Amino acid sequence: MAEKVTRRIALDLAMIRPGSGGTGSGIWTYVRELVLHLDRQDVQSLEIICFVNRRQLSAFSSLRNICLFCIPDLGKNILTRILWVHLLLPVLCLLKRISVLHRPATETPLLCPARRVTTVHDFYYEFLMEQRPPAAIRVYERLENLYFSLITRICFRSSRAIITVSDAVRCEAARRYPAAAGRLHVIPHGHPPVPPARPEPVGPFNILCAAKFMEHKGQHLLIAAFEILMEKHPEWVGNVLLTLRGFQNDCDYFERIQQQVQASRWAGQIRLLPYRPEDGPDTIYKDIHLTVLLSSCEGFGLPVLEAQCFGIPVLCSNLSVLREVGGTGALYVPREDSVATAETLHQLISDEALRKRQIENGFENLRRFSWQAAAEKTLNVYRKVME
Repeated sequence: MAEKVTRRIALDLAMIRPGSGGTGSGIWTYVRELVLHLDRQDVQSLEIICFVNRRQLSAFSSLRNICLFCIPDLGKNILTRILWVHLLLPVLCLLKRISVLHRPATETPLLCPARRVTTVHDFYYEFLMEQRPPAAIRVYERLENLYFSLITRICFRSSRAIITVSDAVRCEAARRYPAAAGRLHVIPHGHPPVPPARPEPVGPFNILCAAKFMEHKGQHLLIAAFEILMEKHPEWVGNVLLTLRGFQNDCDYFERIQQQVQASRWAGQIRLLPYRPEDGPDTIYKDIHLTVLLSSCEGFGLPVLEAQCFGIPVLCSNLSVLREVGGTGALYVPREDSVATAETLHQLISDEALRKRQIENGFENLRRFSWQAAAEKTLNVYRKVME
């Protein structure tokens, strides 16, 4: 006779909207892949339930073991978020007799009958508020900051286990919340499926930055480095393209990027492209020779692994988390040093052997990342929390 299910685990995905275009948002990629791979695990006496919204249902149509509980669309309004997180979700946990509640973000209920597991992806909100001049922070942003600061402190105090997606995030979490250090678990993302091998694209050498248009992603720095490259190495004029593709999250910043491109002597070699719902990774990385990511804040850096999967060399800022994720499969430059970035771009464009080494190193680096392993480790965290 099969063992009776006595313990239930709930993953709360209800407020997450699937990304459209590219590979979707980082958090959506995380929860989607985690759920799909948890569904393949031998959970024994556990039952896993996902609180989802209708936009997510098609992504989980193949599930065989995990149960879905669809929540009506609550919209993006912060008041409906508060209603869901602090009232409806705890009540649902009580009614469903949930033993462990796993939330993929630090916005946790004030009170909850279930033991809590939380995934921390980054400290971007804290980074943003700390970097901006106080005079530039609007009143409603101050109120949001007060709310999220309070809830994050409650999260780190009340969560039985806290999953961080990289060791860099773990170190930052331990620095900000030392009392939680013993409850931190590093579980990295997996990598996307590796497509069939492809020859290096023909035509102009195409440099890609695939990232939402926000200042910390560093598109303005890449444009500056590209201009230096053209000035110092005129042999690349007309033979090298720079493609910046992403969502226009920060409209003011995107306008600055447009102005920077229009003022450039090499505007004809710089393309600004949006993500479109129909554009998947195959489209985004088609005809790309090199991927560049000059971020000043990341929790993991999935574009690094995406590029490596497609056999594309990667150049990153020397951010600790990007070094952690990219390993020997990427080259690194000081983010603010446009001259060094331009010189490294020149090396990668002109040295085919260097590119081939980086491609091989990238494929080797991918061996360190697996969604199956992430699911297994997450399941072990659930079991530990219930001991």
